[in-house]
Amino acid sequence: MDVKVRDARSEDRDAVTAFAGSTWDGWDYVPDVWEDWVGEGIALVAEVDGVPVGTVHSVTRGDEAWIEGLRVDDEHRREGVGTTLVEEATGRLEDGVSVVRCMAFDDNEPALSFLEDSGFERVATVRHGRGFGFPYGTSLEPANYDESLDVIRGTEALEAVDGLYATEDWRMWSVPDTAEGYDGEILGFAEDDDVRGVALCDGVRVNETGEEKRTELVFGFVWVEPRYASQFALDVRGEAREREVHDALVFLPDNEAVNAFEQAGYDFDRHDHVYEKVIR
Repeated sequence: MDVKVRDARSEDRDAVTAFAGSTWDGWDYVPDVWEDWVGEGIALVAEVDGVPVGTVHSVTRGDEAWIEGLRVDDEHRREGVGTTLVEEATGRLEDGVSVVRCMAFDDNEPALSFLEDSGFERVATVRHGRGFGFPYGTSLEPANYDESLDVIRGTEALEAVDGLYATEDWRMWSVPDTAEGYDGEILGFAEDDDVRGVALCDGVRVNETGEEKRTELVFGFVWVEPRYASQFALDVRGEAREREVHDALVFLPDNEAVNAFEQAGYDFDRHDHVYEKVIR
């Protein structure tokens, strides 16, 4: 079978939609972001006999790359299409990029097997949870980035996520060493003149499921001392309410903090496994 890979085009959207929908029981976010992907980073389509049968997208930030949206038509799986797409996307990265990362959910066994067979190593597992904005108020305040980084550096929480944080577009990047490399906000919680919690807030995203559309305030990394975790979780919900955002979306290490946030009203979904491959 001859697989040809080319740059994606706007007019590929319908063909991609036709096979991408089988990935998540008839729904997929890829068609909704297709135009953005075509104009950003590396967007590729694989063809067999001139017909699109696969796609992938990648973006870079500094010396890191993120791969997402790998989709292959059911009729052409296990024929090397996914491998060809990932190799092509990786091969097109700029010389300065040294590591490629991606994410797969724990119930997506084919994706997990594919990544491991392709030389990717699992480096972190995170949990994402949602809590609706709560009129509790909030004790969170804008914090100094460098001072906050000193607090979280070396913590078990940061080590558990391999030094990464999530952005509102569901990508994970290394926590920048300086404030100049970070575009979001950093919020802190202090008690008895000591910092007890730190959260990296990456802004607001829109979560559209069917006909329902809700806004989410994204906290891509959270560290909090265990005894303050429940209060901190409520403060995060209160922060969303004060900003008139429907929900707070938090990304947490897969540890005891999840229990505290669950008790504070957050619903957690699957485990999100982050994979990494060093390429240079």
